[in-house]
Formats: sequence, C-alpha cells, structure tokens
Amino acid sequence: MMQMLVTNFSRIGATLLLAVVFTIGGCSEYRTTASHDENSTSTTSKSIVVEFEHIANTEGESVAKTLTMHKDSDGDIQSYSMTVESVYCGEDVCKVDPVTMYWNPYGQYTHYSLIEGIELEKGNALPFEAADYDKLHDILLNPENSLRYLVKEELVSEKRGGNAVDALSGATIAMNKNDYVEQAIWTCFTLWHFAHGPVSQIARDFTGAQLGEEKLLALVASGVDAEVTFALEQLTLHQANNERVISVVFNALSQRLNQSNASPLDMVLLQAYLNYLSQLQHSEFHQHVIVLFDRKQNWLYPHLLKVLSDRNADDEGILSSSVSQIAMSIDNTWKPQHIHQFLTLLNGKPYDFSQINQALTNVLNTLDFISARSLYWFLVNQTLSDEQNLTLVRFSQSNRERL
Repeated sequence: MMQMLVTNFSRIGATLLLAVVFTIGGCSEYRTTASHDENSTSTTSKSIVVEFEHIANTEGESVAKTLTMHKDSDGDIQSYSMTVESVYCGEDVCKVDPVTMYWNPYGQYTHYSLIEGIELEKGNALPFEAADYDKLHDILLNPENSLRYLVKEELVSEKRGGNAVDALSGATIAMNKNDYVEQAIWTCFTLWHFAHGPVSQIARDFTGAQLGEEKLLALVASGVDAEVTFALEQLTLHQANNERVISVVFNALSQRLNQSNASPLDMVLLQAYLNYLSQLQHSEFHQHVIVLFDRKQNWLYPHLLKVLSDRNADDEGILSSSVSQIAMSIDNTWKPQHIHQFLTLLNGKPYDFSQINQALTNVLNTLDFISARSLYWFLVNQTLSDEQNLTLVRFSQSNRERL
C-alpha cells in the first residue's frame, strides 16, 4: 500500500526571510518567500505562492496555492510539493481532505501523502480501502490517463443532479475502469489535474530558470528522453539560440536520428526539437530544415513540412529558397501524402517557381504514379518552359487512361 506520511515543512532555528517578486517564461507573477537557516547545511525549502486555474474547480475561478521547492545542501532542486484539496465536487456532501502531492524537478508527479488519521472517502461515505490508495497512485502516475480528456460537466449525473461524489455521466461510464477508483471519480479527476495540470508546468519553469544554459545543455546531451525534452522546452522558452546552443541541440538531434534510423522518435521528444527549431532566426531555421530533409528519413517529412507551413510570412525570400532546395531533394522516399502536403505548402505563395517547377518536372517520371499525377496537375497550371511543357505532354500521352 502507498505509504501515508506525516509531512512537516517547518524549519527550526534562526532564519533569514527574503521576499522576491519575479516572472518566469511568461507565466503569472509569483510571490516568493525563501527560508534559509544561516547555521545549517541541511536541505532548504522555498515557499512560492502560485495562481492558476484548475479544470475541476466548479467555481470557475483561479486558485492560489503554496508550492514548496525543496533543495539539497548544494542548492539544487530535488522536488516540489503542494497541499491541495482531495476533491472539487461542487456541492456540500463531499468530504474534502488535504492531500500533499509531490513532483520531481521536471514537474513530473512522483507520489502523494496524507497526514496521519486522514482517510479519503468514496461515494456514500465509504472510506478508501488499501487497494484504492494504490490504484489512485497508479492513476496519478499516468500522464495519458483518459481523465485528461474529460471536463467537469461530463462528471455530472442527471439522475443524481450532479451532487454525488461518485457521479457518472455517459462519458465516464464509457471509461476504462482502470482509469479511476470506482465511486471516487471526482477525487481522481481533481487530483489527476493537480498532478498534471498547470502546477507541473510551473515547477518545470522554476527548475529551468534556476538551472541556466550550461546545465540545460548538459541535459540535452544526456540522451535521457525526459531530460532532453525538458531542456529543449526551457531553451525554447528562454529563446536560447546562440551559436553554441544551436550546435549542441542539433548534434544531439543528429545522434538520436542516427540511432532511430527508419523509426520515428518519441513524439513528445520530436515535438520539443521542432519547437526549438521553430523559434530560430530565419537563416538558422531554414539551414537546419534543409539538413533534416537531406537525411532522407521520410517519417520526418510531414513534421518538417508542418513547421515550414507554420513559419511566419516575413521570411518569404529565404523560405522560397528553402522550398526550391526541398523540391530538388524529392525522390522515391517521398510518398503521395508527402507530395500532397508539399504542394499545399506552395499554394498561393509568391515564390520564385522557376527552380521549383524544374525540380518537379525532373522527377515527374521517377515517382509512383499517384505522386506523379499530383505533380502533373500542379505543373499544368504553372508557367513552364517549352522543354518542361514537352515533358508534361509526354507524361499525359503515356498515362492518358489514368489521368
């Protein structure tokens, strides 16, 4: 069974109190009070009042809570904790208990604890059993639990008027029973969103701000997916895009892509790399996009094309050059869906199409027919040279029955 701990964060001895006001990564302003014992080499804690919205809060207002940052004797963050309500249920019959939740330095939930004598409650005033505490912990450990897709309105049971702690709607009835403790879905919903909601990101941002660039780059080079993802997120947040940072990030990405070969990276990790790529200045952005296309790992193509499509229009000149280079790289590693996505990227853009049209004409007879047909109908509407038009005529004659 999950160990139920008595938690006491008070400090003994003379303390020096320091009040600080600061902003991290565009988040809300946090009022911070740091406590440090001048005569102690033990761990220290910092109390941070944070304000955020909780999806289960039936009042629909932001809540203010104290997030405690725990540091070791070297000043490195070891964990975070916060005491929260066990349940938001929007009526008076719920028994609300204090639950202390814990996150690692990267904002990932690790465990929860209860003060001795506190017992969580299910519907009809039934106490949690030992297995329920263990199951709740497993539920909170899973960031992909189906609770993430629900909203509080879907927890309301019409026949019960929405006033029961174990209320079930059609949406929740369809849920996998492994995703919640029976008769305690409001408790699971409330605590899961404390574990994986805004508090998690707030903790991540505090850690990122303390680590600084050098330590974040060390995490990028660590090869541990969770650490790399965290570091990339923070480097992106703080727009760390000097030459050295860019070099470390893309060397690490290159190594990972070499390891993955034809297999995609973890999607969360890949998105972190792409988010970092997206915030680079125009020249660096397009340089690295081309390098990634040249790897010929076709599972990357749709992601890179999406990044290009989302790029701001204020770099059309460089983008036009990049698109021309991409067009010249098209070969039989490109599938019909990639060709379609690429042609969609071209629609309505003021590019210099002379090189693009030549590149597409050159590969017209080398691709699978579905891809080639898409290129043909695109090129038909372009201004082409006599030689390019002749290529289209011959393609049309050869495939008259299929066009």
